[in-house]
Amino acid sequence: MQSLSLSLLGTFQTLREGAPFRTFRSDKERALLAYLAVESDRPHRRATLAALFWSQNSETLAANNLRKSFSRLRQALREKKNAPYLLINSTEAQFNPDNWNPQSTHPCWLDVREFDQLLRACRQHKHRRLESCAECQTRMRRAVELYRGEFLEGLSL
Repeated sequence: MQSLSLSLLGTFQTLREGAPFRTFRSDKERALLAYLAVESDRPHRRATLAALFWSQNSETLAANNLRKSFSRLRQALREKKNAPYLLINSTEAQFNPDNWNPQSTHPCWLDVREFDQLLRACRQHKHRRLESCAECQTRMRRAVELYRGEFLEGLSL
């Protein structure tokens, strides 16, 4: 079982140890977590994140809002020091890519990642026609199940 599951196709939904939780204080915190999870392949500069999410504020206020949001996200996720979901230092932040590994201490799941992997597998699979490939038919059915609506539907910044 995943320690954290994020569903972003459709409305934002989170599960921790299989149970729903809704302890995020704002849509910006949800959007920040979603951004870091989807873009987990590299670290992101804190200044860039602050400007992206709080562009209407001064640099100082935006940086302060980002710092507070990181703290609140860590509390909401009940993050543990020895297995963080978020890797944050004084200049950068990243969703811990080690957690995508099912063998990790705290494995995570993201519907967008699985959706992309399923479609990529169908594109790369050698078959004459998608319609006649049982493996790809199964993958496509799973992709349809994952798609609950538009990305972050109803989230407002």
